[in-house]
Amino acid sequence: MLVCSITAMIGVAVLEPLVPALLKPLIDENFSQIPETNPLKIPLFLLTVFFFKGIAEYFSSVLSQWIANKVITDIRDDIFRHQLSLSIKNHQKESPGRIISRFLYDIPQISMSLSTAWIIIIRDTLILIALISYLLYVSLDLTMVMLVVSPPIAILINIIGKRLRKTNVDIQEKTGVMTKVINQAITGIKEIKLYAMGDAQTRSFKKISESIRSSTMIIVKLAAANVPIVQFLAALAVTVVIYLATLLSQENRLSPGEFVSFIAAMSLMFEPIRRLTGVNAVIQKGFAACQSIFNILDQKTEVIEEFKNEKVATAGNKNTSEIISFSNVCFSYTDVDSNAIANISFNINEKEYIGIVGSTGSGKSTLFNLISAFYIPQKGEIKFYGNSINELNVTDYRKKIALVGQPVTLFDDTVLANIIVGNQEASVDDIDRALELAYCKEFISKLPKKNNTIIGTNGENLSGGQRQRIAIARAIIKNASVYCFDEPTSALDAFSAEKIQAMFSMLKGKKTLIVISHDLTLLRNADRILVFDKGSLVEQGSHAELKEKRFYSKLIREQKKQH
Repeated sequence: MLVCSITAMIGVAVLEPLVPALLKPLIDENFSQIPETNPLKIPLFLLTVFFFKGIAEYFSSVLSQWIANKVITDIRDDIFRHQLSLSIKNHQKESPGRIISRFLYDIPQISMSLSTAWIIIIRDTLILIALISYLLYVSLDLTMVMLVVSPPIAILINIIGKRLRKTNVDIQEKTGVMTKVINQAITGIKEIKLYAMGDAQTRSFKKISESIRSSTMIIVKLAAANVPIVQFLAALAVTVVIYLATLLSQENRLSPGEFVSFIAAMSLMFEPIRRLTGVNAVIQKGFAACQSIFNILDQKTEVIEEFKNEKVATAGNKNTSEIISFSNVCFSYTDVDSNAIANISFNINEKEYIGIVGSTGSGKSTLFNLISAFYIPQKGEIKFYGNSINELNVTDYRKKIALVGQPVTLFDDTVLANIIVGNQEASVDDIDRALELAYCKEFISKLPKKNNTIIGTNGENLSGGQRQRIAIARAIIKNASVYCFDEPTSALDAFSAEKIQAMFSMLKGKKTLIVISHDLTLLRNADRILVFDKGSLVEQGSHAELKEKRFYSKLIREQKKQH
């Protein structure tokens, strides 16, 4: 397609000088006192030139747009796929608003550059080369006078181009901030109304909106000044050339036909020059957008950056009953001095039911982030069936892990689509069993379209407890080796929480369960409870063994006070 498009552009460029070239014989021969040629000959040649030039322009335009749109589609797909493959750490470096603006603002800027700029640059450059070649053929001296103006034009375009690119980078960052403000306003609309934050949010939006407007006007002014200045310099050169051409014509050194064709060819250069100078603003927007796009594409993906080998996470290892082990693991989040967890060591055996308890900020949820390989510890080692998770294929490893986190995240799709997201091949019986274990059947039966009901963005059409139970069913149906539940009953009423506790009892001995909960009654049947305090593992044992211990007994007393 690219070869065909450029071939068509070359065709346009070759045919362009034929128009002024045909004016020479038209003037010199047809308008002489004794015409020697058929008066229809030159007009028919002109008609033929315009016919084929029109066909070439059509194909160059259509094929170029096809190429540009294909490239943009590929870039958009690559960015989305690459964004998903980046580590959680990379995602947290940027605000969601900036990530979204990359798709809504940056990529369209590249699209504009590709769909218009590159066509203009190639086609009009070829046309100018063809016209200048013809002008050199007609009169070398006049053409050299005309080309004297080229260096000032090039310098001007370069200066304006640098300023345009800098301003466009600024607009990209501001657009990211605007997207963040919009996103916060939409997701936090209830809080905005409840706390009367509407005016403050409006002022914040107005401030960034005005800032974008100001930066945009800088681009508008630069782009608007660019074209007339270049045109004036070109017109100055043309004025001098016309004056010199008139003198040459008077001295019979330039025939009337040559004079007219030379002026016509120069006139045909004005439009390509205008388009080439005008496209500078679009190009600089595209360059600024490309910088943002390729900064992301150049970031290493999660697998390459953090996981050394491509060893597949095995279903088991006969040499060990330990499914997960932590050895002197330390981890701290970026820009936080203290460790979220420090020197943690423990083992979890296959099909063991483990409870994890501790006060807020004691490192419980961090454990799940590490087990899920969202983060890699700064010190120590985490093993899965005796293999360091750093040496496993992260995608295959995560297939062995099911996680119900806090808060629950659901997708704007049907109930069924959300449940089978981790196991698209699940049978009807598997789905029915998962719904029963998660105690979902009762409320799903009351939904308008049952399993096919759209639940809205993050399940906004469901209650908090219903969302949590959907997430639990989603985890169960994944049929993983390890199930991690972070506060699975926090949004449930007492009756539903009792059902979930019964589910854990049913799964006990069949699956490896790791459950974080402030509700200690939920963990009474756990094989072992790990007690955390300030990032350290301070106690472990069964409920009966721990109830007289210092930290666990304190948690029991605090729970009794709350009730």
